[in-house]
Amino acid sequence: MVQLPNDPFKYSLEMKFDANYECVITIYLCAMECRNAANIPLYFYCDPQMPAPCAYRFSSGLNQKFPSRVFILDVQKLKP
Repeated sequence: MVQLPNDPFKYSLEMKFDANYECVITIYLCAMECRNAANIPLYFYCDPQMPAPCAYRFSSGLNQKFPSRVFILDVQKLKP
């Protein structure tokens, strides 16, 4: 997360990633991962008071850059 210039409460997600195939990146904020007895992830529980998950599609490729300012987090909107 990179703080936006001129706004101390907003952050932009920035990252690089590789994808062998077309993919979807889903961003969950303040979510709890629920697993079964074998420790296999089953689903994510999201607090309804928090921002909803956001999904973004990408084509395959190496060293891809997640576009800056596509996902903006305003920390003032998060509940304490």
